Amino acid sequence: MIDTHTHLTDRKFDNDRENVIINAFNSGVSLMINNTCSLEDAKISLILSQKYKNIYSTFGIHPLDIPDFKTFDFSVFDIYLSHSKVIALGEIGLDYHYSSENMNEQKSFFIKQLEIAESNNFPVIIHARDSLNDVINICKNYHLSGVFHCFSGDLTQLKTVLEMGYYIGFDCPITYNKNTTLIENLNYCPLNRILTETDCPYLPPNQKRGKRNDPSYVQYVYKKIKEVKNINSDVLINTIRNNTLTLFTRIKDF
Repeated sequence: MIDTHTHLTDRKFDNDRENVIINAFNSGVSLMINNTCSLEDAKISLILSQKYKNIYSTFGIHPLDIPDFKTFDFSVFDIYLSHSKVIALGEIGLDYHYSSENMNEQKSFFIKQLEIAESNNFPVIIHARDSLNDVINICKNYHLSGVFHCFSGDLTQLKTVLEMGYYIGFDCPITYNKNTTLIENLNYCPLNRILTETDCPYLPPNQKRGKRNDPSYVQYVYKKIKEVKNINSDVLINTIRNNTLTLFTRIKDF
């Protein structure tokens, strides 16, 4: 199994990070992609990716972590994107959930990071919380590959994102009761455009509600996809593996 969206650098893992990683591998997770949100995140993530062969890292500035656009030194992207274990630019996007007061600043940072991804031919990890239409309209201006992480739009938006060539990230909320929109999206989405994610330590599966999410819980995402798509485990595991390697071409020896 593969978890293409972890946050192992989150402070909620500070007391047992190594145990969580080892447990995930022992539970059948063969690959983890750790997504960064800030420069602080990225430093720790790179250490983890260097220590563990099958942990890879992204590099990006999350919309809720953006610094001052005018003073930020974007040359740091050159440094991180040149590292062999950094395979994508993200997690980037727009987030209006808490406030849209800095909407223009978020857009400026998002656009700049998309430009960097395009010029370096890097896939992007897209975050779109209460902002999906704006994110889609901005992404249409760039020729990029990537994934819309933890997709939560409606079927019309899903079709648009698929037409743009992006993959769709499905997370543990597909296991929640009465989440009919996500199940409708999962049912419609072609199997060869699906990526499996946990977004741990956030968004635990229904079976673990109230607890910290964990990369080993990606098994519940696989189980739900298998159920909805009515396919066997081997087909699903092989397809997710192929999807992951097709998008993240910098992953080697896996």
